[in-house]
Amino acid sequence: MVAPVVHGSSFFIPIGGGPVTGPIGPIGPTGTTGSTGTTGPIGATGLTGASMIGGFGSTAIYIQDGNLHQIFHGYNFHGDPIGGYTGGYVTSTLVKGPTGQSVNSIDGGNTYGGITYTSAYVLPSGGATVFKSRNSDEIITIKAIEVTGDSLTLTDNTESGEINLHYDRGNFGYLNTQSSSGIGSLVGTDGGTPVRLHGFTGASYDSGLNAIDVRVKSYKEKSKFLTVGDGDYDIKKQGDTTNYSGTINPNVAKVFTIDMRQLDDDDMHESGFTGPVQLEFENASFGYTGNSISGIPAEGKPNLSKAFTLIVHGATNSSAPIERFTNVTWPLDLAPCFSGGTDIFNFFWLPCETRGTICPNEASWHGNLVQWKSSDNVIDNSTDNNPFWCHTVAGTRSMYNSGEQNYNGIEIMNSAGTTGATGACCLGDGMCVHTIESKCFGYFVGCGTTCGSSSESVCLEKGPCCSHNTETKETNCTQQTIDGCINYSDILHIETNFGGTGNKCYNMDCLSASKDLGACCDGLGNCELLTEIECKNLGRFFHGEGISCTKTYGTETIEICAGGTGACCEGSTCSNNTTFKSCVSDSGNLYAGDRSKCCDIDCASDEFRGRNASIQALNLQPGDLYAGGMVVGIYRPNGGAVHGHESFGKDKTAHWTDLIYGATGSTSDNIGSTGTSYRSKYDFHGYGFTSDKGCDTLNQLDILEDDTRIDSYYVITALSPLAITGDREVVLLQDYPSATAEFYWGNGGSSWGPIYDQDALKYNDLNSDYKNRFLLNEGYWYDEFMGEPSLINLPFNTYTTCKKARSLGADGVSKLLTKPNQSPNGFWHRNYGFYNNVRTISADNALSQGYNGTDDAYTSGQFGPGLTADYVSAFRTCRLYDDRLNGTTGAVNGFTGSNASEVSSWYIPSHDELAFIAENCISNNSYNFNLNSYLLANGGSPYTGWYWSSTGAFDETKGITGGHQEGVMVSGATADPGTVAWAMKFDIDGSHDRFLVGKKNRTHNTYQVRPIRMIRCDGKYSSDKLTKMPKVLRDSDKNINQD
Repeated sequence: MVAPVVHGSSFFIPIGGGPVTGPIGPIGPTGTTGSTGTTGPIGATGLTGASMIGGFGSTAIYIQDGNLHQIFHGYNFHGDPIGGYTGGYVTSTLVKGPTGQSVNSIDGGNTYGGITYTSAYVLPSGGATVFKSRNSDEIITIKAIEVTGDSLTLTDNTESGEINLHYDRGNFGYLNTQSSSGIGSLVGTDGGTPVRLHGFTGASYDSGLNAIDVRVKSYKEKSKFLTVGDGDYDIKKQGDTTNYSGTINPNVAKVFTIDMRQLDDDDMHESGFTGPVQLEFENASFGYTGNSISGIPAEGKPNLSKAFTLIVHGATNSSAPIERFTNVTWPLDLAPCFSGGTDIFNFFWLPCETRGTICPNEASWHGNLVQWKSSDNVIDNSTDNNPFWCHTVAGTRSMYNSGEQNYNGIEIMNSAGTTGATGACCLGDGMCVHTIESKCFGYFVGCGTTCGSSSESVCLEKGPCCSHNTETKETNCTQQTIDGCINYSDILHIETNFGGTGNKCYNMDCLSASKDLGACCDGLGNCELLTEIECKNLGRFFHGEGISCTKTYGTETIEICAGGTGACCEGSTCSNNTTFKSCVSDSGNLYAGDRSKCCDIDCASDEFRGRNASIQALNLQPGDLYAGGMVVGIYRPNGGAVHGHESFGKDKTAHWTDLIYGATGSTSDNIGSTGTSYRSKYDFHGYGFTSDKGCDTLNQLDILEDDTRIDSYYVITALSPLAITGDREVVLLQDYPSATAEFYWGNGGSSWGPIYDQDALKYNDLNSDYKNRFLLNEGYWYDEFMGEPSLINLPFNTYTTCKKARSLGADGVSKLLTKPNQSPNGFWHRNYGFYNNVRTISADNALSQGYNGTDDAYTSGQFGPGLTADYVSAFRTCRLYDDRLNGTTGAVNGFTGSNASEVSSWYIPSHDELAFIAENCISNNSYNFNLNSYLLANGGSPYTGWYWSSTGAFDETKGITGGHQEGVMVSGATADPGTVAWAMKFDIDGSHDRFLVGKKNRTHNTYQVRPIRMIRCDGKYSSDKLTKMPKVLRDSDKNINQD
């Protein structure tokens, strides 16, 4: 061990005898390197190192047992070869690959999600399928990628090798406007400070048409001047001929001008004409309107027509038989000729009837000649001023050479369903064809008439010809041949009407003729000047435009509808040469008027068409004011279009669950089913009158035929919903804002009451046995004892047959007695609203007057409890609306004038009657009538919000599964009455999807009441227990409707 060195500050002397050696000093610095010596001799060459040579054969690397091996050969340190040995690297994993000669090829495929190969290998979900095909070992084809729509953008980044797909979702938000004229209004700013947003009045977006509906203050139509020449022109020369042709696109402008006078003299025909000009028009396209290119509207969309004007200068015709317009429909199928002057045509894109090569696409351009040659030219078919002169040259009239040939294509028209007796039809210019009146485009001489020979043509017979100058408004009458009268109308601004052969001008009313008016007979001797369409829509007999209601023969003047001799309709049969007196001596017969023929009129069954002379004489139209309200239209129980709850549009093939639902268990006014449009189902037990036709005939009726009006009737609605004051005075809510305008439906308990003779105060129901039905209160929908089979029977008891309904007879009482006790709504009727009201008022009378049935069949208590004294039910409110309201006023005290005896009392409509009113309030409805608009225009209130119907119902949520017995028949043949009734919510804008309908609680929900009244089209009416509304006895002190 080395002793440590100790350092100190004191002096000391070492122990020992003599001096010792001190420690070694530090090493000094290294000196400088000396110079390099000389290079020594080169040593001997070393041994050759080991090298890699062939292992097996000449292979230095080989695979054995799936591993990679290397072989080395070399020498030892003495220079002796040491032989082969395995050295180098041996792989630890297997090496795999093709054996023998191999070729690398390329292939492809498409992946898709969902396949699991192993737990560790699952294909991803989704994926693109871009592989298309394998062309060869070295080439594959992938699919092209494209996008459609304005929101997607596809780009190719060649630098990064990527395809980029960009989706623009747009910008979304909302505007908080100050006011609006309705949903869909365009939004703009006002001039205030600060600037505020508001909705424009009269400017809205129509999502159905995908268009903006605005008022246009000024509009400039685009015109296009078409170039003409030999080469690249709009109207170009055809080769070495003198023919010119071109295609016009009417969608790019509204006025087109062709001036053939711009041609060089060398291009003109040697005659000075331009030669034949042939024009083709492209089909109309509508773009944003949603119409198809054919012009036929898409489902639920209106038909929007287009129009344009063509002005042609200097075009004339040669002797070549060439069509001037290749896809245009013309009157009489005759295209006007070119005059060489200035010809002006108007064209309209409209639907049309396909007839062979005419109108092949069910729509075409309809042409109309406006001017021929010049503005002051007078057209005269007997001179060169005849716009159709070229047809005799071209041979297009060859089909009429005999003057008696049938109308071309009449067989096709008849096969399409057109019927009627044929007769002579004069077309002018000596042409006469045989056809039916509806297909005659000239003057129809009459059924059974013939054209005659060319020299003795019926068209050469004379009669009065009324002419009307549409520019000066002058009218005149001259004696002309039929042909002459028709040809006279070819003159610009002149319209003519022929008054019949053998007639005279003093029997003509040419002013009426200029307005398309003529004598219209109602069959009972009354005459009115109407248009032909108006007259025939009323089922009356039209005598011709300009024909007066009186006619003079020599010194005798007769009433055309009550004099002379003519056709007499005796039901569905007809007799000729009958006088008015002998015809109408039998009740129900109709006289068609002087000189009428059975082959010219239609004596259809009154019951099917609902034709009754006295009702027709009222001439009621939708929107008319009558009987204290407004005419909605004609409701057809057998197939009329309505908009209500879909369960009412089913049939006996429906499942029971489709019929019973409608209750939600909620009294909320925001809950209900969205309404749907359907065809009203006929009630063979209903309507209170004897059926005249047998079941076989009724079962063959087409519900889609609007003219089939069995048991149909006019519906007249009150102009406003009813409001009532505290002393039970019916008032207008706008005059009495504090009045009650929403009401409970009825009393508690059963609302199906017994009918009483109110004079004798005795039971007077359908028969004596009917009282036993009151044990069921309001009927039932489920039989607890029968169980599941009762549900199977439900559709068959709901939609019964005619045979079953008439098993006891065809009178009104017998048909009601056969009505089953079971239906989704029990005893209540789906479209026989008047009878629902009779029963409900009878129930209220039984409660208030203490009516009790014999043998304890019913007690007054089962029709209650009633509402408290502060409340008046919907039905009592309705019967406080005076039946004496009449004439054309809807005022509460409007008693001016008188109603027809066929007008019923006011009553609350049934579900389907209310659905008929709803159909007339929705947009684009089946009747093309906007009831709410007419109500507003006549001082009434539109239908909006919830309204009660008179159809009671059961709350199925309180039936089998609810643990109660509402509408469920239990042992002892009893069933609890319903607690709900059908109600409907109207949308003020007429939007289909905002009309709600559902079963609402009778004594919890309060809704509006708007009564209706009816007039049967067949004129049937009576005052028996099925057609006379009972008096509400608890309101007898008001002395309203107490007769």
